[in-house]
This record gives sequence, structure tokens and C-alpha cells, in this order.
Amino acid sequence: MSSDPAFELIAGSPDSPVVIHVPHSSTVIPPWVRARITLDDTDLHSELQAMTDADTDQIAELASRVCPVRPWIFVNRLSRLVIDPERFPDPDVEPMARPEIGMGAVYTRTSDLRVLRLADTAHHNELLTRYFDPYAVALSEVVDGRLRSLGRATIIDLHSFPEVELPYEALHHSGADRPELCLGTDDFHTPINLIDSARQSFASMGRVGLDQPFAGTYVPLKHYRSDPRVTSIMIELRRDQYVGSTSSTQAIADMLADFINSVGSSTVAETD
Repeated sequence: MSSDPAFELIAGSPDSPVVIHVPHSSTVIPPWVRARITLDDTDLHSELQAMTDADTDQIAELASRVCPVRPWIFVNRLSRLVIDPERFPDPDVEPMARPEIGMGAVYTRTSDLRVLRLADTAHHNELLTRYFDPYAVALSEVVDGRLRSLGRATIIDLHSFPEVELPYEALHHSGADRPELCLGTDDFHTPINLIDSARQSFASMGRVGLDQPFAGTYVPLKHYRSDPRVTSIMIELRRDQYVGSTSSTQAIADMLADFINSVGSSTVAETD
């Protein structure tokens, strides 16, 4: 196991190509970052409740424990309100960085479109330098390690989402279906067999949406759209399916473990 204050790598088996990415499970905000957030403590607590992917780190670790070949787990140990490692750092490329949404790599708006932090280029750049860039490098190195050892790497990008659409979502994909499970894909990095395996492993959850309500999946910029040996799929769990229920959380972890096992034993196929 290796760690940094901003992230943690839980090492898996040398024989596993699977890297579970858990980017949004933490509620931790360093004091110097908290000082720049305009919300009072009550409103900040509510915002963290809305935006945190509850228990996804726990689900990843529970799944790993029952896998005969343990996956690698990379966990963001800071809140996404500090930096969002899933966003493109270039605001001209990242659609969520539009001023009316304000959710690029450094958020400026809340889930209900209020001001989260005032625009400050120096603070923005410091957050990227201190947290975003080292995170991206470390996760790229984990993927590179799987490529060196096994010639392939599969990222499972693990998230959750609320049953009811949040106001910021209405500006991006208003009225999108909200099934019990959403699979996010990339037409370069998501093979058909990865989608099929996920559908099979999570079949008992209920309806499965493909890129609904959320689309895309994480791939390090170093490998993005350039290395087909890196495959990726986003797993979005609707929170009401498990939050507050130990048995439901374990059941989803078991489904994830089944998916991990199928990924570990499969080979890369053609993408859509």
C-alpha cells in the first residue's frame, strides 16, 4: 500500500490488470482550501451530501476482498470540492467548466448553482499543482505498471448518483433517464465485451442505462485516445439502491467482484 495525503493506492495482485478508480467518495477538505469556500458549515455539509459518491470506496474494498486475484484500487482521499480528478484541466476542453455550471477541475459553483468559491486564478492554479497534477501522474503510473506487467489495463471508474436530478445536471443533460445502474463508455476505450460483462454481473440491480444519465469514463490523459491496451468503463450506482443498507452494499460489492473476475480472465475485444 502506498499513499499521499490526497490519494491512496491499495496494491492488488501482480496478475490483475484491473484498476478500480474511486474519485468522489471522500468528504475531506483541507483547512486552507475550506477557507476559500464561501458556504457556511451547514450549507457545505449539504453540498457534500449531494455531491459525494457515498461508500464507493467501501464497495471497492469489499469487492476486492472476495476476488481470488485482487484488483488495484486508487482512491481520491480528498473531496471533489477540492479538485475533481475526472475533469479535463483545460477549461476550453472540459464542458462542465462552462461558467454557468462551474464544475471543471476546480469547482466554482455548487450542485444548485450557487457560488462555491470566488474566481481566483492563483488559487485555482495552486490546487492543480498541489493536488490535480500529482494525482494524475500517480494514477498514470499505476496504469503503466499494469501495462508493463501484463500488456493491458482495465479501469473500472466507480461512482454513484442520486435518484433525483440535481440542478446543475439540468444544464448538462436535463431529463435524462435515471436507471438503477448507469454504464459510462468511451468509443475508443470501452470494448463491447466489457459492456456485456458489466450488464451480466449487475443484472440483478434492475434497469441498466448506457451513458444515461452520465456518459464517459476515466482514462489518464497520457493514454487517452492513444493506447488501446487501456480499457475503461464507468460504473454509476444509484445511491438509493444501497445507502444505509449493509446487506445491499455487500450485494453490490459481490456483483462488482464478479465483474472484476470476468475482466481479469477476459481479453481485449473490438470497441464500439
